[in-house]
Amino acid sequence: FLAQSAFIAMSSWSENQPQPVWLAVIHVGALILLLAVYFLASKRARARRAHYSAVYEELSNGAADNLLADSRGLREKQSKSKLFTYADVGGQLLKYDVDKTTSWQVLFHLGGTVAAHPAVLWHVTLYYAVAFLAFGVEQLIVRCDLGIPLLRLVSLSAVSQYFTSFIGILLGFYISTVMGRWWSIRNDTLGSLWGAVDDLCLLMGAHFPGKDWRDVRTLVLRYSLASFELIFMQAQGTDSELWRLEKRKLLTADEVAKLQDTPSRPQAIWTWVAWIFHELHEQGHVSDIMLQLFYSKCTQARGGIGGILAYLTCQLPWAYVHLLTCMVHLLCTVVAVDVGLSNSRYVTAFWDPDDVPEHGPLVKMIQLVLTTFFYTGCMELGRSLTDPLGTDFEDFPRHAYLYWMWKEVEAFQNTNEEPVSTAQDTVRRMAVIQQQRQQQKAVASKVDKMAYFDHVQL
Repeated sequence: FLAQSAFIAMSSWSENQPQPVWLAVIHVGALILLLAVYFLASKRARARRAHYSAVYEELSNGAADNLLADSRGLREKQSKSKLFTYADVGGQLLKYDVDKTTSWQVLFHLGGTVAAHPAVLWHVTLYYAVAFLAFGVEQLIVRCDLGIPLLRLVSLSAVSQYFTSFIGILLGFYISTVMGRWWSIRNDTLGSLWGAVDDLCLLMGAHFPGKDWRDVRTLVLRYSLASFELIFMQAQGTDSELWRLEKRKLLTADEVAKLQDTPSRPQAIWTWVAWIFHELHEQGHVSDIMLQLFYSKCTQARGGIGGILAYLTCQLPWAYVHLLTCMVHLLCTVVAVDVGLSNSRYVTAFWDPDDVPEHGPLVKMIQLVLTTFFYTGCMELGRSLTDPLGTDFEDFPRHAYLYWMWKEVEAFQNTNEEPVSTAQDTVRRMAVIQQQRQQQKAVASKVDKMAYFDHVQL
């Protein structure tokens, strides 16, 4: 943009008419710059994936005494601009600062946004190249006097306006639907599973307190965490690598062998959890009412997993997404051709007087960059939100969720392993008071009976 401004300033000094060769040089320079930014962003994206893949491999191959086989726990890192925090394992966003995110500082922060995504940068570069190609073809036709009819800028602007009106409706509905699906996956399905695990372990901590039941509580916790981890593994197509969970002590060798040829592994684990409560009921440790409650939590957890898999396997209609994508790219192509022809006729003296471009090269290039960035950025945003169980920066923080669930559930289970003295004293005092009341009622009932018999005798 600075180069465009400088060119316009120089053109006013030289014959009051811009020279096409200078504009062509500036176009080529800008195109090379966009390509350099694209390759730099791609290189950084590959380096990020390689780094966090190595961290995850180290986590999977490590040995530790805890369930997650990760003695480091969860480390939250802060971005250089202090706009957000992210996890050290996986690198996904954990939380951003709302106050700073809505300030002017976001204009200078591109990391983790669609502005730095290689796919968006590639499309911006591609349509910039289309504009440069249209510029070159127009110059070739005019300079060589080939006699080929030229496109009218007014017609191209009308076509782009038609496309914009159609795409605005389709794109708005698309983003709204994708955002609704994203929140449903997080709250209604993944959140339902998380809530079921919390409730289940809370009930176990209250119904099976003490160190004697620690192994049973730990077993249910381990199965819950393994199921949670398998959801992300199945979404990423790595659920057959069960040895990773064995290394992290979330599954044993026998459990891995039983799950190896089982479909829908994250749901199948909840059969084991339900069977544990069935056996406790058979042994007389769980009443019929409590068994139904435990069963309901197991089915809620399985239903949450089923909902996640349904969202991931049942995508938006292909015809709708295809139509929207085609409309977006056709619009960007029309805008790119319009910008290229406008810049060409800005520097040429052989145009139709009725077809003079209304705006200069700088305005048209800003229009091209912003249009292609916005529409392709929205499409990339929709693609990312459709499957939030991946490894991208904006996806759900898999390791952080697992770590938070682990610590949360452990607190539910172990807090009541040795009940606090205040609670014990209060319960005992209430028990004594209740016993005294029952004794008083028994004495009063005996006195009433004696008085009744005396009345009968009289």
